[in-house]
Amino acid sequence: MAGTTAGAESSKAPMPVPAGARVPADSIGTNKVETIAKANSALGHYYDEAAKQYVVTLPAESKATAAAFQSAGAATRVVHSEFTTQQVTTANSAITQHTWHPAAKKYNYVFYFDPRRDAISLASNAPADVVAPLEKATPGLIYYHYETNVGRDFNRQDDPAPHWGGSLMTPFVNGPICSAGFAVQDGFGNRYMATAGHCFPNGTQLRSGLGTYSFGTFANPTYPLDDLGIIAGSTYQGYVYGGNQISSNARLVYGGGTAVLNTFANYCRSGATTGEQCGNKVVAENGTVCTAGICTGNQYVYRGSGVPSAGGDSGAPLYAVSTDNRGVFVIGIHTGRGGADMLAEPYSSLIAAYGLTAVTSP
Repeated sequence: MAGTTAGAESSKAPMPVPAGARVPADSIGTNKVETIAKANSALGHYYDEAAKQYVVTLPAESKATAAAFQSAGAATRVVHSEFTTQQVTTANSAITQHTWHPAAKKYNYVFYFDPRRDAISLASNAPADVVAPLEKATPGLIYYHYETNVGRDFNRQDDPAPHWGGSLMTPFVNGPICSAGFAVQDGFGNRYMATAGHCFPNGTQLRSGLGTYSFGTFANPTYPLDDLGIIAGSTYQGYVYGGNQISSNARLVYGGGTAVLNTFANYCRSGATTGEQCGNKVVAENGTVCTAGICTGNQYVYRGSGVPSAGGDSGAPLYAVSTDNRGVFVIGIHTGRGGADMLAEPYSSLIAAYGLTAVTSP
C-alpha cells in the first residue's frame, strides 16, 4: 500500500490501478440461494460450514420446501420457523416504536432476526425487567442479551485534501467525532464524501481531527430513514486509509457492491478510532439500531474476529479487499454496534438515496 504522512499533502499522489485487479469471487454479489430465499419470504438464511450447505429459515405459514431451491445448484436445507411472518413483524414494530414498557425509550437497541437461533437477537443496555414484557408477548421469539456498548459509534487523524475515507472528522465547534466513509460522485462528476447520517446536524462545518484542514459541510442527511449523509465543499479522492489508527497507508477504491451473507468472512472496517479491522462476516441484512427512541432499519449486521467498533468509527467504510491486496470494493458505511454485532448502511442505500456511486482510484 502507498500512502502519506498526515499533513504531507504533496505526497498524496494518485497511484495506477494494477492490471487484472479483482475482488474475491465470493465477497460481492447475490447468490441464487439468497434470491430464491427472498422470493419465498424467508426470515433468514446462512451457510452451515460443518454440513457444507445453506440453511434457509421460512416462516411458519410457508408451504415451500427444499424443492423450491433445486435450481440454485447448491446443497440447501429448508427449516420452518416456530414463528409466523406476522409475529416477527409485530415484534420488530414493537421494538422500533418502544411501546412495550414506559422506560423503553431511555435505552438503546440493536436487533435482527437470527436464523441460527430462530429468534430476534436483541442487544440492549436496557435492564432485564424493562425487556421482560417484550419477551413475554411472544415467548421464545426474543433472544435478549444485555450489552453496555449499544448504539451508534461517535468519537487517520489529520487528513489533508483531497480527503480519503477512514479519516477522522469533527465540527469546527465542539461536537461528536466520526469517520469519513468513501468518496462518491454524481453523473456530472461532482464529488462528495459519504458518512453516517447521524453524525452531525445538517449544515455542520467540519474539519480534520486536529483541525489543520477544512473537510467541508455536512449536508442532506437521510437519517433516520437511512443512516447516510454527504460532505461537500472540499476535494475528495478514491482512497481509504488502511492500517492502524495513525496509519498513512492507502487502499485504492476499485468500486462498490453488495455483501454476500454468511459465506465470505474477511470484510474490513476502517475507522478513525479502531483502524482497519478485518475478518468480518455479514450475517444479516435486516438489522435495526435504535438510539434515544429513533430507529433505522434495513442495515447489514456483521461480526468478526477483529476489534469491535468504538466511538468515532461511525461513518467508516466497510469493504472487501481485492486479490492484489491493494484495492477495496466498498459494501457499506458503518453505523453502530450492539455488543459483538455491528451494523452498516448498505452501499445500495447510497445509490438509492442520492444517485451517487463510489469514486474509483485514477
